[in-house]
Amino acid sequence: MIRVAVVGAGQMAQRVYLPVLARREDVSLAVLAEPREDARRHVGRAYRFDRAVASADDIAEGEAECAFLLTRPADRRGPLGRLMELGLHVLSEKPMAADLAQAEQFVELARRRGRILMIGFNRRFMPAYRRAKEFLTGRRVETCRVWKQGGDLWGHAIHVLDVLRWFCGEAVEVQADGNLGPSGAETAVAALIRFDSGALGVFETSADFGMRKDELEAHGEGFSLRVYAPDKVIMYEGGREETYRHGKDAWYVEAERHFGFTEQIEHFLQAVRTGSKPTCSAEDALESHRLAARILERVRRRAG
Repeated sequence: MIRVAVVGAGQMAQRVYLPVLARREDVSLAVLAEPREDARRHVGRAYRFDRAVASADDIAEGEAECAFLLTRPADRRGPLGRLMELGLHVLSEKPMAADLAQAEQFVELARRRGRILMIGFNRRFMPAYRRAKEFLTGRRVETCRVWKQGGDLWGHAIHVLDVLRWFCGEAVEVQADGNLGPSGAETAVAALIRFDSGALGVFETSADFGMRKDELEAHGEGFSLRVYAPDKVIMYEGGREETYRHGKDAWYVEAERHFGFTEQIEHFLQAVRTGSKPTCSAEDALESHRLAARILERVRRRAG
């Protein structure tokens, strides 16, 4: 039985992580840390935590073996430091931190402590994207394009940037442009990225949209592929077409299954049990954060 701490009882905790953890027979929900008293009381009782406290600082030594850090990015520095001090392995929601400098500090902290720090890039576990990755294995991707509508780049569209890296390798050249709103936050971004594999990537995102979109398109010699997240992949090769579907068409209906959260949580817990390095380790995820920062820096520089 793995004793688990959960830090943060917001939407992601209640809609995705806690339902999955509560169904597992190998998990004991040891302690919930949540500063809002009403949420702490409600969630603590609903999921039968052994104890509910106001802060990660109140988690006792030996109370848990691993933790799920589900707070807002701006609120993660203190809790992560405390969890690492307690010697816990941690799965943190994305983005890893509020900015790149803080993300780099988190990676170094986990390295010094010798603890697992895994970042929740759940699309690497989403059945549709995993089927696409399987199809592309052994094939040379020439071009790959991703779209993500809704939310900012750092907090939301970084998901599909991570998929682009997963499929194409590491970025060696980046060109980008975009629009900034009155607050200075980006409202639309487009980037052209050259990867070390030779693939050319195109990334598009918009905070303003009328239709939610999370898609990928890849092409190479004799093949093409399209992913319509969360559940459909169309693969073309040699004049033949194959369609893969996973479950029903839905956004955050049965989200833990459609969006790979169940598999992501299992992968993290397996890494905790065995001491193995997880997919989406902090070191790997840091490269997606660095790519996002490079794109944003170019957008803001062009905007003056």
